[in-house]
Amino acid sequence: MVSAIAHRGPDHRTYLTDAPIHFGHARLSIIDRAGGIQPFTTKDGSVTVTFNGEIFNYRELRKELEKAGARFRTESDTEVLAEAFYRWDTAAFERFNGQWAVAIWDRRRRCLTLSRDRVGIRPLYYAWSNGTLLFASEIKAILTDRNVPRAPSPLGIQQCIAHWGPVAPETAFRSVKQLEPGSYWTIPADGKGERRRRFWQADFAVNRNVAETGAPRSPDERTEELEALLTDAVRLRFSRSDVPVGVYMSGGLDSSLMAALLKRTVDRDVSSFTIGFTDPEYDEREYAALAADYLGLRSHVINATPDKIAGSFERMVRHAEQPVVRSAPAPLMLLSALARERGYVVVLTGEGADEFFGGYDLYREALLRERIARGEPVDLDAAATSLYPWMKASPAGSKRLARNYLSSPTPPDDPYFSHRNRWNTVAAVGRLFSPEWQRAIGDLSALEGALGQALPGSFERLDVLDRAQIIDVATLLPGYILAPQGDRMLMANGVEGRFPFLDHRVIELAMNLPQSARVQERRDKVALRRIAARVLPATVTDRAKQPYRAPDVRALAASETAAWIREVAGTPADPTEGMFNGQAVRAFLGSVNAIAEASNAVAQRLSLIVSAFVMCDRFVRRDIDCSASAIEPISPLPVNR
Repeated sequence: MVSAIAHRGPDHRTYLTDAPIHFGHARLSIIDRAGGIQPFTTKDGSVTVTFNGEIFNYRELRKELEKAGARFRTESDTEVLAEAFYRWDTAAFERFNGQWAVAIWDRRRRCLTLSRDRVGIRPLYYAWSNGTLLFASEIKAILTDRNVPRAPSPLGIQQCIAHWGPVAPETAFRSVKQLEPGSYWTIPADGKGERRRRFWQADFAVNRNVAETGAPRSPDERTEELEALLTDAVRLRFSRSDVPVGVYMSGGLDSSLMAALLKRTVDRDVSSFTIGFTDPEYDEREYAALAADYLGLRSHVINATPDKIAGSFERMVRHAEQPVVRSAPAPLMLLSALARERGYVVVLTGEGADEFFGGYDLYREALLRERIARGEPVDLDAAATSLYPWMKASPAGSKRLARNYLSSPTPPDDPYFSHRNRWNTVAAVGRLFSPEWQRAIGDLSALEGALGQALPGSFERLDVLDRAQIIDVATLLPGYILAPQGDRMLMANGVEGRFPFLDHRVIELAMNLPQSARVQERRDKVALRRIAARVLPATVTDRAKQPYRAPDVRALAASETAAWIREVAGTPADPTEGMFNGQAVRAFLGSVNAIAEASNAVAQRLSLIVSAFVMCDRFVRRDIDCSASAIEPISPLPVNR
C-alpha cells in the first residue's frame, strides 16, 4: 500500500505493526525533517499517529500543551498533534488550524480514530476487505488488495458529470468510500460503539453585518479584519516550513493578492510558478508577468502545449483516480513538476477564494436569472456579455442562446436553482452510456439525495447566492478543485499545496459577509478587491476574472500524441466493462477529431470519455504498481505514562 503512493512521500517510507493495527507512511519531509519520521508514537507509547498534512498553529498549541505538563522530544507538528489528541481527545480537531488526513491509534482504549480537515484539502479513503478496514490517502493504495472489488460506481460517475467530482462519502469506485470533510470516525478494536461526527461544516449566517457585540460593522471595518486574517493565514503557511516555499501565480486577483500580502510579511526572495498556453484564449502569462514584476517575484513559467497536455493526460488520470470533465489538471501536474525541479517542495495557491468570496460567473448568473424569473426587466444581451467576456462560445454570441440560457424555467425557490442548468448536462452525456448505465446516470433523485446529505440543515432557508456558494463548497471544491486539480497534481510530484484562503478563520469571516461584499451585478469578490486595491495596481484589481482552463479538444482530439486515446476507445475490448455504448462513443470521437473550436459541452464530454477509459483500464483491468523501494519498520513503544 505504501509503495503504491510512494510519490506522495519520497523522503521516508516506514511502517509500524501493533496488532490489530498496521500503519504505513510515505513521508514528504517539511517540518523537523530529521525528527518527524512517521508513524509517530508518543514517548510513553500510548498514542501512535500516521498523518498527512500540516498543523499550522502547532507552535502555539505546543506552548499550551507544555504548560499542561507535556514534554516534547521533536520540533514536529506531528508530535503536537499526537500530544493534543492524548490530552483533548477528538476535541483537538476543533483547535487545529491546518489541513490533515490522520489516523490515530489509542493503545489505552484500543481505539482507532480517522479524521479529515474542515474543507477536505487532504484526502482520506477507506474500504473493507474480509473484515479488515483499509484506509489511505489515495484509492490506488487500497486497490493493492485484490479482495476489494474494482467496479466503477454509477453514483460516483454521475457526480463527476454534474459536480465535476464525487461527493463524500462516494468515490468513482463502488467499494471505496471517503471520509467527509470536517469529520472524524472512531472505531474500537472490538467493533462496539463506533462513532462518526462532523466537528465542522460550512454554513452561512443570517445576520452577516452584525458582529458578536450586535453593532453593525462598516465596509472599512470588515475590510480591516479580513486583511489582518488573510495576512496571518499567508504568514503561517509560508513561515511554518523547513524547506523552500513558492507561490502559484496566474496574474488574477487571488494569486496576486496572496503574493502581495506575503511580500508585505516576509523580507526575502519569493519564487512564483506560472502556466503558459500557446492559445491566447487560455494564456495568462502577460498578467502573471505584470503581477510578478510589480511584486518583485522570481518568475518560473512552463508552456503547456497541446502535445504536452495529451502526453501527460494518462498519468494525470492515474493520479486523479476519477473521470474528469476538463484536461485542466494535466497542466497543473506539469507545473508542480517544474516547482519540484526548481527545488520547491511547498507552494501557496489561491484555491477557495472563488467559492467563499463569490468569484464564479455562476453566482452573478444565478442572481440575474432570479431577477428574470421574478419578472424584473433585464437586458439579456448586456448581461450575457458581462458574465462571459472570456468565453469564445459564450451565450453572448447569440441573442436566442442568451435568452434561452438565462431565462430558465426553473423557479427560484427550487433549492438547486443556481445549478439546475448545469445538471442538465447529465442527460446529454447520458446518451453516450450503455442502456444499463443510462438508467443509473439519468436518475437525478439519487444525485439530489446524496447532495442533500452533504449540505447543512439551514440550506433551504438560505437565499439564492448562499445556496449557490454552499453547493460548490460541498461539491466542486473538495471533489474537483482540491482533489484531481489540487492535491493529486501537486503530490504526483511530491509537492505540498497550502491554501491561505481556506484558513478556517478566513472562511468563517467570509461566510458572515453580506451579499454586497461578495457579489454585485457587475462585480465579483468585492471584499477581496477592496483589500487588493491597497496593495496591487488597477491592472490586477480591475481585471475581469478569467477562469483557469486548458485546451481540451486541441489536446485530446487534434494532437498527434493523443492517437493512443482514439485507439483505446476504438478497441473491441471495452476497458470500461459495459459503462459506455461503444458505437455512440466511436461516433462522438469521430465527430470531434478534426474540430479546432468546440463548445464547452463537447469539450466536457470528450474529457469525461477519455478519462473514464483510462481510469477503468488502469484501475479495473490492471494490477497496481507497487514497485517502490523497501520500507523500514518502526517498533511501537510500551505504554508507561
